[in-house]
Amino acid sequence: MSRGDRPLYLAAMGDVTNVVTWSGIPFHFHEAGARAGFFDGPVNLPTNRIRVRRVLWNLSQVLTGQRRGGYQYSRSCLAYLFGCVEGQLRESEVISHFQLFPPADRARAAATPFSHYIDMPLTRLFDEYRIGETIGRRIAADALRREAENYAAARFVVCMSSWAAKSVVAECGVDRSRVKVILPGANVSETAVEIRTADLDASPIVSSFTAARPFRLGFTGRDPYRKGLPRLIKAAAILKDRGYPVEVSIIGICPEEFRNEPVVREIGMIQKRTEMDRFIDTVMSMDLGCLLSDAEGLGISTLEFLRVGVPVMGTEVGGITDCIPKRAGLLLPERPDPEDVAAKVQELLDNPVKYEAMRKEARAIRRHYSWDRTVKEFALLWSNKEASTRFESGRSS
Repeated sequence: MSRGDRPLYLAAMGDVTNVVTWSGIPFHFHEAGARAGFFDGPVNLPTNRIRVRRVLWNLSQVLTGQRRGGYQYSRSCLAYLFGCVEGQLRESEVISHFQLFPPADRARAAATPFSHYIDMPLTRLFDEYRIGETIGRRIAADALRREAENYAAARFVVCMSSWAAKSVVAECGVDRSRVKVILPGANVSETAVEIRTADLDASPIVSSFTAARPFRLGFTGRDPYRKGLPRLIKAAAILKDRGYPVEVSIIGICPEEFRNEPVVREIGMIQKRTEMDRFIDTVMSMDLGCLLSDAEGLGISTLEFLRVGVPVMGTEVGGITDCIPKRAGLLLPERPDPEDVAAKVQELLDNPVKYEAMRKEARAIRRHYSWDRTVKEFALLWSNKEASTRFESGRSS
């Protein structure tokens, strides 16, 4: 892929080549980019080296009357990390997942053009995820100023959703012409997915459900409350009381208070690093992937369901909207009542033809949710052939 003469690297806060870094997003993006010849390699920021520095910095915060926490957003942390990799980045180009890396002034001095690929700006992260309440006001304000400086100096600010793009323009003052929207892919092994779904189009669609084979509302995640798991379980209980055979199949963490609910099937954690085939097979066994979050930068779990041909349901929150296809998904308003969630699911159970159509559509579009497609869109952008920036909902038809 042609992207100029400079080497192009991918950076993240941590080890890009480690699948556990930032939910695996850098790992899968870099893997697909390297496979396509788009990336020349990773920039692994040595965050393991800053532990002592973090302790000393937190101590200095307390001694000066500031709240501890937020070292990764500080000027001293970013300057140190850039110094560790400056030799690699000098006269190279970098795409960074971290809103403050590389520091704009240091990148300029090293002749390092850079762009960002983010799920949300820090303005939204501090607010939506309440990070701003856990760090000092001074460090938060300084981080937001430097974020705006970075975006102003960046070649592109590529966002993972139209929601994030609008926030970058409105809250960070970035010119719309440099803000782009490219949906990421599902964080699963492409090789494993293609093997596991090789016969998917020919396999029958289950649309008649019984107590022995209930309608499976799939959930994956480590943050069940923010991601709306209690709301989903209550909706399933309503449906069960009405005589519908449903269960909530949970990959990840189920709060103790819900573990004995009759509608709950707790699968537990599945480590993608060592159990990728099991993870894919389990996700494929669901009937509707669900993400009813109160706050969400994107909604990677919905992309994982779609990548294996499972339709999805999500709330109109943050970047989730871009992850719910019109003909293969159900979009609910923010913070829906469990009764409303139950009504949406009941429509599918009462209308098997509608559910079959959603499942067929999810199967038909599943390859759109690969990182290979994401890399192709980046390559078009870097070759100045990309389509115009999308700021409205990116929901596919």
